[in-house]
Amino acid sequence: MKVGNLVCLRQNFPASIYTHERGLTETMLTQGTSGVVISIEVRGPVPGAKVMFNEDKTIITWCPTEFLKVT
Repeated sequence: MKVGNLVCLRQNFPASIYTHERGLTETMLTQGTSGVVISIEVRGPVPGAKVMFNEDKTIITWCPTEFLKVT
């Protein structure tokens, strides 16, 4: 997995998402939601990626790589 790859979620993923309009919100990203990898990050011992998802609005969130698969 690298920056710019198109990925989708392997399973449902609860995410805390910051939006400048509403503050911090909790949402459930459903299995099969696709997005583009913005950056690769390691948080503690867990490798992951910041992914830009597009549902109702543009959502950028960090997901562990075990929840993602490259399409």
